[in-house]
Amino acid sequence: MPDGADGGVPHATGPGTGPTHPPRDPAQPYDDRTKPVPHTTQPGEDEAPAVHDTSAPPDEEFPEFPAVAVIGMAGRFPGADDLDAFWENLAAGRESVRPVTDEEFLAAGGDPRDLDDPSLIRLASVVEGIDRFDSGFFGYSPAEAAVVDPQQRLLLETAYHALEDAGCLGGDRTGEAFGVYAGAGDSRYYPAHVYPRFAGQPGSVALVHAATANSLGTLATRLSYELGLTGPSVSLQTACSTALVAVHTACQDLLDHRCDTALAAAVSLNPSAVLGYRHVPDGPFSPDGHCRAFAADAAGTSSGDGVGAVVLKRLEDALADGDRVHAVIRGSAVNNDGRRKVGFSAPSAAGQTEVILAAQAQAEVDAGTIGLIEAHGTATKLGDPIEVSALTEAFRHSTRRTGFCALGSVKTNIGHLGAAAGIAGLIKAVLALEHRQIPPSLHFDRPNPLIDFDASPFRVPTALEEWPASGHPRRAAVSAFGIGGTNAHVVLEEAPPTASDAPRPPEDGCRLVLPLSARTAGALRGQADALARHLERRPGLRLDDVAHSLRTDRPALRHRLTVTAATREEALDALRSAPPGPPPADDPVRVAFLLPGGGTQYPGMGAELYRDHTVYRDTVDECARVLRPVLGADVRTALFEERHPDDTAAFLGLVVTEYALARTLVESGVRPDALIGHSLGEYTAACLAGVIDLDDMLPLVTERIRLISSAGGATVGVAAPAEEIEPLLDDTLSLAAVNGPNACTVAGHLEAVTRFEDRLTRRGVPFRRLRIPVAAHSHVLDPVLPAYETHLGQVTLRPPRLPYVTNVTGTWVTDAQATSVRHWLDHTRNTVRFTDGIAALWDRLHPVLVEIGPGDTLTKLATARLADEAPVTVTTMRHAKADASDGFVLAEALGRLWSAGVDGALPPVPGAPRRVPLPPYAFERRRHWIDAPGAHTGTDDAPATQDAVPALAPGPG
Repeated sequence: MPDGADGGVPHATGPGTGPTHPPRDPAQPYDDRTKPVPHTTQPGEDEAPAVHDTSAPPDEEFPEFPAVAVIGMAGRFPGADDLDAFWENLAAGRESVRPVTDEEFLAAGGDPRDLDDPSLIRLASVVEGIDRFDSGFFGYSPAEAAVVDPQQRLLLETAYHALEDAGCLGGDRTGEAFGVYAGAGDSRYYPAHVYPRFAGQPGSVALVHAATANSLGTLATRLSYELGLTGPSVSLQTACSTALVAVHTACQDLLDHRCDTALAAAVSLNPSAVLGYRHVPDGPFSPDGHCRAFAADAAGTSSGDGVGAVVLKRLEDALADGDRVHAVIRGSAVNNDGRRKVGFSAPSAAGQTEVILAAQAQAEVDAGTIGLIEAHGTATKLGDPIEVSALTEAFRHSTRRTGFCALGSVKTNIGHLGAAAGIAGLIKAVLALEHRQIPPSLHFDRPNPLIDFDASPFRVPTALEEWPASGHPRRAAVSAFGIGGTNAHVVLEEAPPTASDAPRPPEDGCRLVLPLSARTAGALRGQADALARHLERRPGLRLDDVAHSLRTDRPALRHRLTVTAATREEALDALRSAPPGPPPADDPVRVAFLLPGGGTQYPGMGAELYRDHTVYRDTVDECARVLRPVLGADVRTALFEERHPDDTAAFLGLVVTEYALARTLVESGVRPDALIGHSLGEYTAACLAGVIDLDDMLPLVTERIRLISSAGGATVGVAAPAEEIEPLLDDTLSLAAVNGPNACTVAGHLEAVTRFEDRLTRRGVPFRRLRIPVAAHSHVLDPVLPAYETHLGQVTLRPPRLPYVTNVTGTWVTDAQATSVRHWLDHTRNTVRFTDGIAALWDRLHPVLVEIGPGDTLTKLATARLADEAPVTVTTMRHAKADASDGFVLAEALGRLWSAGVDGALPPVPGAPRRVPLPPYAFERRRHWIDAPGAHTGTDDAPATQDAVPALAPGPG
């Protein structure tokens, strides 16, 4: 939006823009409660420092006002690939300007004759790896990526990270007006690197494409397009104030409801930075590459690279949405110097004073409450004194205090980022508010003699300072002044306290699933490593908060893995050793429940789930109610107290366990597409499929178990193919089950089974007698089948609502079979065709195989049958001999299902977890670069390849 017509009327945003807050005279003093007050201090008098009540209640400290919340931030600056490293550098007073080696200089095309030229300043403040980009993540071919200005590429990645930090990627943004306001320096990549490739192709499609990919006009629209943001999309350029003008414009559009959320960002990258610059006496650049803002020996600025982005939202909306607020923008203003200065590139004290007063007025804060000014601070002899003079004049409208406000410039750490300077200063100020510390300004030994600090409100901190609380919120302000006179000023305030800041009890040590995802397998490994480093850096982070934030603030991408942990130490170990997740499926993931038969049960199975999981407990209780009349006892006693794993109640306990576990998974979001049971497990499958009601199924199974037990006999498991075993059987033995390529069971009367085992021993065939003294699925049951037929005739059988594979045929059950008494008699008497059933299941669905019951017997059998297919298998309950707890096994199962692509499988995080910072996405960057003529990088690390646009493919290196 245009500035005032005369260049002196500021364009400001903040509470004063609303209809209930009429504009005020910027020169009118005011107190911190937003009411104009007379200024009674006379010139020359000292104003006593205010005494603030630090015990004031939150609603007094933070009155309600229309303002803008910073809810997300990201950046890459010299010496810092993320904001954690950036703050560490700032707090440590670390400068990121570094020497350029001879090798770097020459590789970039530098003239060897310049190596000994003392006027050539070979220091650089650069973002490392600007030639690298995760092209695949954003859908670019290597050749397409190579022609795009690295400013646009890095800004795209940084914008994504900022949206991550704001939690804007984990949900649906349909209908949300999300604005983008971005600026950059002129592309230095296009003229030196890209254009020479097409110099002989004027008007060609390739040249037009390359020019578009390096145009400042496409900066914001590229972000909107790639990130799916549908609000206003505006590219801005006001020279060195670009970034802060972008923030100001975003704030205005938010407060005017032109958008609901906004991304404000800026970038400045110089691909030729390592070539240095030639120092000119009395020029704007430092003679030694260091920036000494406000110091007596200040002699100019130095250039730097950087990219930063913030995500903004109206404060009331951010608080209502539960967003994590980094800081609050109370007000901002923009103006222009007009002709009130000695030259186009010169600063104007009047213009700066006016924009600062306007921002303070819109923020409705007293200058005496501002504890930090992040200044433009370019360390020029003319600019610094004018800036401090303008600040002092603005502050003197509301305070006579001296030396109370820290004055700093991030340029002393990283150099002057040009168009991105304001975003670096803004992020520094926000981090200072968050950490409640004021970082030092570097290279300040003695003050500039043209600056009267003793009479000003300002002091330059030279060491890290704690920022104590006062009777008002901590506040900071940021300035940026562009060549040509567009000035911007922003007033910030620390985030208001919320209910989520209240103390809470310690974590209860429950098992938590931490979900990670990425678009490539390599990036997924990077995600795990990044989260491990994040937890190490922040020992105070609660694991439940991290698990919650991973669910709510991160999208579920194609490649996934989960780790399960109860403590930070367990999480660190698991993240470092986490195996790759299952390969992502090309089609929607299907799930099959595998329900085991008798023999897998053990005393105490599911006891922890019964104690800790409501759905599981309620289901077991319901089953116990149904079984009490027919069993004459409480099945829960057999499940959790008695030690008789082979009696009727124990077998019923297995059915109850499977049914309760299946219901628990369904309620957790894991709905099966198909089922297959093994022997007794097929009854559980039929009940889940709707063939038999639970009230009928449990009594029916009770009679089945009793009748089979009364028939006696024995069963032996044989580790050999059924085809090799069948010739050894006579009419005293039956092939009871074909479980796998090298697994079957044989049943008969005890004497016949004993003789058979002797024959197996002589032949060297491995076998194992099943501990249950029955001969299910054999001729031994023939005498009891009529009685069982009577019981079958008393239950209602319905067609299945969910497909399942039957043991009788080894293929999908038909409606006629499921509702036939004869079929269920055959199921009891005939051979279990489990291996055929697994093949039928796989041929139709290729599902994830989930064992619903103790151990992993069926998934092992299925894996043996599908050895060439590598199915994804999941166990949901511990084996009898396993040390892991039921809760851990179930949590890991749900995590593995989510990793396999079952989106609804993640278990919720208990309690009231809060959103916390997470590490940014671990982009899998590769080199995509067109070398400038004469440059030779000497690298062969993943060069951009000739792909979609052959003429645009980068050169060697």
